[in-house]
Amino acid sequence: TLSVEDLVRSCTSDVGTSLQKEIPSLLSQFISSNGGDGTLFIMDGYDEFPEELQKNSLVTDIINGKTLPQSSFIITSRPRASAPLHDKIERRIEVSGFGEEEIEQFIRKYYGESSDSAAALIERLNSTLPRIKTMCFIPLILLMTCYVNDVLDAPPDTISDLFKSIICLTVKRHFEKNGVKMEMAVLRMSFDSVPV
Repeated sequence: TLSVEDLVRSCTSDVGTSLQKEIPSLLSQFISSNGGDGTLFIMDGYDEFPEELQKNSLVTDIINGKTLPQSSFIITSRPRASAPLHDKIERRIEVSGFGEEEIEQFIRKYYGESSDSAAALIERLNSTLPRIKTMCFIPLILLMTCYVNDVLDAPPDTISDLFKSIICLTVKRHFEKNGVKMEMAVLRMSFDSVPV
């Protein structure tokens, strides 16, 4: 089973080599001697942890307060996967995304004074891009949609097109930062020629 020192060691693997062996041992001793008081564990992507780690492990013991009972923790997870934890935690925050009105508000704020662009994107999402619009309830997808629409003067037709455009725009920006002029059409053609 995983020990507190193993857990600390896995989180400090990037520490310089001369201290690498000492730090996990010293930190785990400090954490254990204080019962976890003053220690914050951040467990990002709990739903992606192996099932065994979620059910029977040091992580479970910390969450249940059996080990390091004075420690605190933040867990990020998809809501359905974290349901078994609800009775073990003090506070729960669920990010539910945008509603219809918030999507339109975000688009208007994104374009600021350029209300024609905002109105055009809202109209296009409502009339011809319902699949894209359903994904725009996720704030990051909405931001990417606005960005692609702004830079390319057209919203993507599919989610695949959205991600292709983001990749191409990122590569284009990288080239331009390094003094190389790159046309978007060339990037799109080279990206489209890669077998998926």
